[in-house]
Amino acid sequence: MEALINELLKQKWDCIYNELNTDKAYDEFLKLFKVLYDKNCPVKQYGKKLKYKENLWMSNGLQNACKKKNTLHREFIKLRTKEAENRYKTYKNKLINIIRNCKKEYYNKLLENNKHNIKGIWNILNSIIRNKTRQIDYPKYFIENDKIIDDTEDIANNLNYFFVNIGPKLAEEIPDTPTGIDNLIERNPMTMFLKPVEEMEIIDIVNECKSKSSPDFNDIDMKIVKKVIHGISKPLTHIFNLSLKNGQFPNNMKLLKSFLYSKLETNTFSQTIDQFLFSHSSQKFWRKYSTIG
Repeated sequence: MEALINELLKQKWDCIYNELNTDKAYDEFLKLFKVLYDKNCPVKQYGKKLKYKENLWMSNGLQNACKKKNTLHREFIKLRTKEAENRYKTYKNKLINIIRNCKKEYYNKLLENNKHNIKGIWNILNSIIRNKTRQIDYPKYFIENDKIIDDTEDIANNLNYFFVNIGPKLAEEIPDTPTGIDNLIERNPMTMFLKPVEEMEIIDIVNECKSKSSPDFNDIDMKIVKKVIHGISKPLTHIFNLSLKNGQFPNNMKLLKSFLYSKLETNTFSQTIDQFLFSHSSQKFWRKYSTIG
């Protein structure tokens, strides 16, 4: 992901900035983004055998039981019947209790074998309590006037300069208002003004969105967008302003994925319609009111 962000920051978006058609500009943006995304974030497949590698209490029998539980869950999602739900939940609850007991017995046995080894006991406890090392992810670079700064000394100097001068700089930008603010505003109820979209406005809106993993039509989810927004905010700003100027919403932004799930019942919807159309009473209806000569 870090490599993708760096390439997006270095990417030249001139072909988008020079485009005056909203659809073509957005299509070109998608094309460039997907090329860089597929290059730096390829899809990888991992073997299922590694799933329980660290869980040594998971025997082959428990692993097979987990597979059966997943099969029951898929059947429940497919059928959506009370019987399938009860069958899945009953099996799942029993399996959870068995796994917990096996895990407890595994660690009890480990502690018993190391009861005369203080260091071994602490290693076991740390492996349980500190399962994953906590890592704080700090930014590795800053952007100043479209220039990437990754040297630690330059970053510290720029941060100091910013916080020292931000107060006086903002104070200088405050205009003098000799009269009341109400007298400076001319209100027209019949007029609407749309200001151009700003880059920081897009970044703030994206960061406020929920971090959902559900992908869009192009298999890009909000988690990815939030991570790379600083690398794509400029071309998006141009596209959004182009959309407001031309009064045209990009067609590729209107696309969505839809999935049709059928519910297995005694009669499907199509069967019900067929039974109605070809029933004795409906045939009388069509003969009486048909408009076909």
